[in-house]
Amino acid sequence: MFKRLKKVKRKALIMLILILAFFIFVLYLYNLDFGKNKEIQYGATFSHKYAKELGLDWQEAYVNVLDDLRIKKLRLMAYWDELEMAQGQYTYQELDWL
Repeated sequence: MFKRLKKVKRKALIMLILILAFFIFVLYLYNLDFGKNKEIQYGATFSHKYAKELGLDWQEAYVNVLDDLRIKKLRLMAYWDELEMAQGQYTYQELDWL
């Protein structure tokens, strides 16, 4: 009976040590600085689809973002449902305008 209890305690202790080691490893990874010595670059995202949803003329909004805000780094969105409205037929007109 005591041997069985010792075996259960040993397994529980091993599991506890493994779980603790796992959490220590996760904390170690969390504290790593993967962006070390990298310059932070700021910018903005422009979505013509979202501008349309807001009821704006997306072309005018795009020009205003470039001219008024003078953003140097701009990420443009391309939505697949607008690029390929029908199977195998692609249209890039709005994307080309950007």
